[in-house]
Amino acid sequence: MAAASRSPTTASATHSPGCTLIAFAPLGWPDEELLNEFQQLPQDGVSSLNARELEVLELAAEGRNAPAVATELGVSAATVRTHFGHIYEKLGVSDRAAAVAKAMRLGMIA
Repeated sequence: MAAASRSPTTASATHSPGCTLIAFAPLGWPDEELLNEFQQLPQDGVSSLNARELEVLELAAEGRNAPAVATELGVSAATVRTHFGHIYEKLGVSDRAAAVAKAMRLGMIA
């Protein structure tokens, strides 16, 4: 019996306007290693975070704490905490460092 020819696993997604992410994996690569990072995100990925949440994450990535983020954005510290709560839920993480790291890995922030 001849072996069936199969191509490597590929995936593509519109990452942000004008950018497309294309990923390749060798045949037999475990799906759980390919999908874990993205399974926790809604189908629309990057667009799941609104503009203000991205601003909050970018400021946190620069090392600002909640009061400094609040001052920069002209909102209360409670509002910043609320934004972080939404960010954690959307990214499937439990703290600020994990949110920043995951957003950077996904290319949501620089």
